[in-house]
Amino acid sequence: MRSEIVLPAFEMDCREWIVLQPGEAGFPGIDSEDPIVAVLSTAVIAQDELHPLRAVLSLALLEEEGSAAVSGSQAQVIDYGERMVVYVLPTPDGRLALLAEFTLAPVPSPESGRRIEALMDSFRWSA
Repeated sequence: MRSEIVLPAFEMDCREWIVLQPGEAGFPGIDSEDPIVAVLSTAVIAQDELHPLRAVLSLALLEEEGSAAVSGSQAQVIDYGERMVVYVLPTPDGRLALLAEFTLAPVPSPESGRRIEALMDSFRWSA
């Protein structure tokens, strides 16, 4: 019999971000296997340019073989590209993880990186 997985509550400082529904953020029929927790959106104004920044937070089951590489209480970067960065943060029991996939502007500003790091550093699973 499969046991029920309970997601612990979490705290995250999103004061510099706008929380949107998937349809409002340009994701109208998301066909993802991972349940979406939130869509965050912001923009950074730097040197008279607008740098949009968006994050999709979703939940995923951790695979047994991959869970050893993803552990601890800090968010870890698991994928990085020219216009995106993906973090993973396992739940305290290690069975689930929060995935945070950030979509960057074509030329991201340093402030965009600061906001991403501040958001991921602020994330805490509640006891």
